[in-house]
Order: sequence, then C-alpha cells, then structure tokens
Amino acid sequence: HHVQSCAPSAERFPALFCLCRRQCHSCHVLAKVRPLIDTHLPSWQGLKLLRAVKAKNVKLHLDTFHMNIEEKNQAAAIKKAGKLLGHFHACGSDRGTPGNDHIDWKPIVAALKAIKYNQDVVIESFTTDVKVIARAAAIWRKMEPTRNEIATKGVKFLKKAFGKK
Repeated sequence: HHVQSCAPSAERFPALFCLCRRQCHSCHVLAKVRPLIDTHLPSWQGLKLLRAVKAKNVKLHLDTFHMNIEEKNQAAAIKKAGKLLGHFHACGSDRGTPGNDHIDWKPIVAALKAIKYNQDVVIESFTTDVKVIARAAAIWRKMEPTRNEIATKGVKFLKKAFGKK
C-alpha cells in the first residue's frame, strides 16, 4: 500500500500521517498541506490499514461530521481507535459550529478523555465566502452570521464541554 511505502520516508520529518475516515463513497486520496494523509476511509477500514502498515508515525484522523454520517456510535469508534487516534476534528453535524448542532457531544468528550487523547481538537468548518470550497463541500448557507463566530462560539463550546477555562 502507498501509505506503507511513504511512512519510512516521512519519519525524517516532524510529521504524523493521519488516515481520515470519511464517507465510503469518497474514495480518492488527498494529501493535505498539513502533514496528514486523508484517505477517506471508514474508521474500521482505517484501523485495519493502520495495523497492516505497522508504522509508529501513521495514525487515524477522526472527524465528527463524517462520523455522524457513518458511525452508529461515535464514542465507541473513538474508544476503538484508542492510542491510534492522531488527529481529531470537532465539526457540527452540518459542518458548522460544534455545539450548534444535534451531535451528542458528552459521550464524544468522555471517549476522548477515556483514551487519554492529548492532541489538538480542531474545528473544521467552512463558510460561503470562498465559493470554490463552499461548492466542493456542499456548503449552501452561512453556518454563523460571520466566519469568526464559527471559531469563537466553537472554542467556547468545546472548552466548556472539556471542562477547560
């Protein structure tokens, strides 16, 4: 597999490859600007691939927007990933602001704490301001009145959810 052949070369850099689980019908490979590999795999397939690759610098990237679509139990998927979770996106169920959606965040936060996840929790959202990205991500309405409110409201919600000041 391509990931297995890239992992040894990437060890020379302070980078971590993270396999992102996305909807099954998105099957292409996209290398992001950040040191992540986005393979659009469901979490169980991502974990299977990680175990086959056996590289310490390759981890799983979970995203609540996509987990909301494909996982029956987001907290269980997080717990199953355990120490193999390397990157986490906190996104609203509509790709908007975390906490301004229908996702049940308490079990997600509890699962991240249970596996002792200590990396960043990143808000990934989109605005209608950049038309090409909005079109590609199927964003057809504003998530918040301004794009800054996605960040400020999202961070405020996540800090409260994780019990941080």
